[in-house]
Amino acid sequence: LLNDAKYRDIKEQKANHDRDLAKLTDEQRKVYDEIVGAVFAKTGGVFFLYGFGGTGKTFLWKILSSAVRCRGEIVLNVASSGIASLLLQGGRTAHSRFG
Repeated sequence: LLNDAKYRDIKEQKANHDRDLAKLTDEQRKVYDEIVGAVFAKTGGVFFLYGFGGTGKTFLWKILSSAVRCRGEIVLNVASSGIASLLLQGGRTAHSRFG
């Protein structure tokens, strides 16, 4: 499972991350900084990202995933619906990934 999830092209991931990071709104950037800070400091936490359709939730999630992958670490993207899982790199539904 973890070997399959390891992202191979870190340079490409970093380029995509840096390009998309500049596109975040101020509010998205605050959320990004808080979550990335918790992940990299290994303090952990539970974060609930919500909003109406079209507010950039998936875009933000892709950048968060990319930030972790740039460091050579593993991200397992899971979602509760099949449609949401298709929008995330390597995404799967939770019951498909762990069931």
